[in-house]
Amino acid sequence: MANRYLDLMKRHRALQEEIAAVRRHETGEIIACIVQMMVMYEISPDEISDALPRQQRLGLRRKRAPKYMDPETGRTWTGHGRPPQWMAGKDPGEFLLPTT
Repeated sequence: MANRYLDLMKRHRALQEEIAAVRRHETGEIIACIVQMMVMYEISPDEISDALPRQQRLGLRRKRAPKYMDPETGRTWTGHGRPPQWMAGKDPGEFLLPTT
């Protein structure tokens, strides 16, 4: 019984590796075709980005690095948006992370 499970797990792992390899290969070919068509039709990456649904475009934004940290919990804040509760009524300079 345990042998069957181990056998299936081995096959599962082998299939996952094969799927990943085929995906890498096919993705490369598809990207090459997309780039070729973008060049042929003079389409910019910005035009592609604009054509994406709003939620996908928002996901393309760069994630902001945290600027502040609560020394008690380790929670961070980027400095954008509403300040967190742990900063309420306190000097933001107390929570500044060192810049590197």
